Amino acid sequence: MNLLTIDFETYYSKEYGLKKYTTEAYIRDSQFEVIGVAVKDNNKKTIWFTGTHEEIKLFLNNYDFKNSFVLGHNMRFDGAILNWIFDIRPKGLLDTMGMATILHGLTESVSLKNMSNYYDLGQKGTEVLDALGKRRSNFSPNELDKYGLYCINDVDLTHALFYQFFYKFNKNELKLIDLTIRMFTEPKIVLNKGLLIRHLADVKYKKEELLDKVAVSKDSLMSNPQFAEILESLKVKVPMKTSPATGNPTFAFAKTDEGFKALLNHEDLYIQAIACARVGNKSTLEETRTENFIRIANRGTLPVPLKYSGAVVSHRWSGVDGINLQNLPRTSQLRRAMCAPKGFKLVAADLSNIELRLAYWFARSKDKVNLIREGVDLYKQSASEITGIDYDKVDKDLRFIFKVVNLSGIYGVGAIKMHSILTQGGVEKDIGEVKNIVHAYRSANPDLVRAWGEAGDMITAVKAGQSFRMGANNIIESVPKEGMLKPNGMMLGLPNLRKILTADGRESWVYDKLMGRTIIPEYIHPAKVFQRCIQSLARDIIGEHLLQVAKRYNVLMTVHDELVMLCSDEEVEDCVSYVEQCMTTAPLWCCDLPLACEIGVGDNYMDAK
Repeated sequence: MNLLTIDFETYYSKEYGLKKYTTEAYIRDSQFEVIGVAVKDNNKKTIWFTGTHEEIKLFLNNYDFKNSFVLGHNMRFDGAILNWIFDIRPKGLLDTMGMATILHGLTESVSLKNMSNYYDLGQKGTEVLDALGKRRSNFSPNELDKYGLYCINDVDLTHALFYQFFYKFNKNELKLIDLTIRMFTEPKIVLNKGLLIRHLADVKYKKEELLDKVAVSKDSLMSNPQFAEILESLKVKVPMKTSPATGNPTFAFAKTDEGFKALLNHEDLYIQAIACARVGNKSTLEETRTENFIRIANRGTLPVPLKYSGAVVSHRWSGVDGINLQNLPRTSQLRRAMCAPKGFKLVAADLSNIELRLAYWFARSKDKVNLIREGVDLYKQSASEITGIDYDKVDKDLRFIFKVVNLSGIYGVGAIKMHSILTQGGVEKDIGEVKNIVHAYRSANPDLVRAWGEAGDMITAVKAGQSFRMGANNIIESVPKEGMLKPNGMMLGLPNLRKILTADGRESWVYDKLMGRTIIPEYIHPAKVFQRCIQSLARDIIGEHLLQVAKRYNVLMTVHDELVMLCSDEEVEDCVSYVEQCMTTAPLWCCDLPLACEIGVGDNYMDAK
């Protein structure tokens, strides 16, 4: 493998930098300037070069990028500069930050400084702090030399760090890093600016209209109990979390809580509005997103910013850079504004209820897997089995109830939470009836219950340092004292696994997880281990499909269990056929898992869905 390790040093100031700008906005801004670049060609001495953009381009042309893999720490940044500023597209892109995230993201900062210290590779310099507000022309020759040594050191640290990680990754995962970065550095989605401007005006008008209709006082918004009552009155599930301090349930109303973020991203603009009002924001998330889209449209096509293994617990992708496309509401007009370029179509393919299928397969529930293979609607089948109603007479409302029961039930959700989910979905049922449904569901699925027990044995084995395997084909293997190994060689970590006493005197398993800059105890129990395995394995399946599809078509983005491709108008039929073939083929480690997918085609993302 021909490897070029690279690092750009760029102009920044107090008002213009990555702390205030997204990566896309920063690089595309008129203020952007590359001060210099350092390149390491394989194991040769690292070279620093400074000059105008034209001179740097000539310097970079000395390297064989077309036949090289280019490595950086945060390659989304350096790769975008290579492409957007210098028109260079390497053979492959590698990123030590992404690699560090999947290996250490649970408990460690993945900054170059921290990772270099962690592996005792050397110290990262601080000369970048002296460059604040300085253009290249403002540096003295001596200052530029010092800055060059700083940049060379960063490249050498990145190169050394890569070889700490390299042998812990298989080729597929490295290719996924490459494809993830290219979704950003080689953007193809065209934004419909006119539609976005009209949508922004409509969103603002509707928000003001809704807030005028329902008066909510500031005191009510800021009181946790009263805010919870407001949500309940609107048939919205009140987000809850487990308090790290007490171990008891508490309201998840902090702006960093995932449950509260879901309110900020709710499909109902009024819910968005009152959630934003609680944290003092004047604009809803839909407004700010639309404004961001308009600004991007003014600069060019839409780069898709995804963080490889951003969800460190499951290794799933997460959104970054202020336009999280992972949680874009299905009804948002922003989807309609995301268009294929002229002469092309967007093809969106979504794996059908992959977590449900995978959960029953993993639990060795052969009867359920056979029903899936035969095309039976499991929601209707479950409703019929538990209520006694004939399968063909299960109506839409009853099917919805048992869709919730199945999708939550596979993860051991209890009656109280199940009742809350159903209520949020507009289903009014007595808690006693929900308890009976949960009990009946578990009785009808002993393989699932047994799988949760197996997950409990896995926790015990990891803590005790014992060898243990779980799941169909024994695909999840314990790593004593560390966590659980998946078929792709990546580990679901359980660092510092231990039992603690909760405030009510119960014992609970916890492990260490980094939250901001603080390590907190993350609660874990058998059904949660099962859920973590299923969600992470589902990610691995869509990852393998992404690799196969990308061999023939440009994959623009992945959203949970979905891939979005670009193909020419003439290729649509072939593309759909090929994508369906790829996404209905299970990986070797679960080759007997029946898969299905839904595929749509359109001029924009909304129509393709």
